[in-house]
This record gives sequence, C-alpha cells and structure tokens, in this order.
Amino acid sequence: MKRFVFLTALLFALVARPAFATSIYLVTGNTSFTVNWLYTATNPDLSATATFTISNYTTSGFDLKIDGIANTTPALPDINARLSSFGFGMTPDAPSHSGVDNGTVYQFGFSNFPGGFGSVDVCAFAGNNCAGGGNNGLMPGQTTDDMNIHFTGPFTNGVTFSDFGIKFQTGTGSYEFQGCVTDCGTTFNDQAAVPEPASMVLLGTGLVLGAARLRRSRRQAQ
Repeated sequence: MKRFVFLTALLFALVARPAFATSIYLVTGNTSFTVNWLYTATNPDLSATATFTISNYTTSGFDLKIDGIANTTPALPDINARLSSFGFGMTPDAPSHSGVDNGTVYQFGFSNFPGGFGSVDVCAFAGNNCAGGGNNGLMPGQTTDDMNIHFTGPFTNGVTFSDFGIKFQTGTGSYEFQGCVTDCGTTFNDQAAVPEPASMVLLGTGLVLGAARLRRSRRQAQ
C-alpha cells in the first residue's frame, strides 16, 4: 500500500505544472529593458532576445514597442529550432488596448499562453495562435521588425511585467520556458521545459499501470 501511495504521489508531481522562477520588472515611467531567453538542456542551447520600450507613460496608459526580436540559437547542430511565440504578464491588467501595429513575422494575441507560467496576458505569435502551430516564426540567426501597441489601464502605481514565456518548436520537440530581464545568469539556466502533453499522458499511464500490477502481485502472493 505504501508503494502505491508513493507511486500516486510521484504521478501527481510529474503531471502537475512545473514551478518556474519569476522574472519581474516594475515600470513607473518611460523606460526600456531587454528580455533574454536561454534553455541549456538541448544541443544546441535554445536562446532568444527582445527589447521592450515604454513611452508616453501616464497613470492611465502607455505605448509599448517590442523590437530587437531575435532567435539567437546557434545554427549548428541544426534541430530546426523555430521561435514560434513569446508572451508576458501585466499587473494590474490592462482593460483595453489600441493602436496595434503588428510586425511582419509576429502579431499580438491575448489568449492563454501554453505552459506553467502563471498569468500571461499578452503574447506575440507567428503560427496559428499563442500556443504555436503552423510553420512560421524566426529560425536561428533571424531577426524581425518592431511591434507596437497602446495599453490603457489603472497604472497610478506602475505596472509590473512578468512571466516572460517563450515557445520553440524544433525537430526534437516543443520547448516552453521562461526568460529573464537583462541577464539570465545561472538562475534561469537548465530550468525544466514544459513536457509535451502526449509524453505526460504516456508517462502517467505507465505509472498507473505499474501501480495496478504491483497491487495485483501483492494480492496473489497473499
């Protein structure tokens, strides 16, 4: 029985959403910051960067430009590493937006971003939607033009940007992980990417079947 409880707890831990460290940036006026993404458990490392610039800031709104969007993943070995989408959260939420100026590769979206990143309010996607799909996006070494949008909201005390999720679709699978503001250092290196749903189901099924077999064996031995 103890083994069965242990296996059940292990299954729950594996299928539960992973916990990610959160990189946050508080904005209280016109400023800019760079977000870097780095995942070192693949060969080559998956990496990207983008610069966020806030202008015309008031307590009721601001303009956001995202430029310098680049897939900085090395070209070799070639795993077809395509940057399909990235997103971020805002606190407090922006009730409305206007002046959307999409880039030539990415467009703004406001649906749920995949993975265990908490609340991601805004994303930029090149595929079918924020969750990916399609065959669009930046390949290693590629960059794209800027994106612009105006947010309206209750920003008297500033606005916090956080949960900088990104999604790479590669020849070895999909990887969703979080970025960090300015310098990733070692805090965000080697963090666990979100497993593909199919892989999680397969793993969970194997554990459940293993637990059931263990119980049958114990009953037969009695």
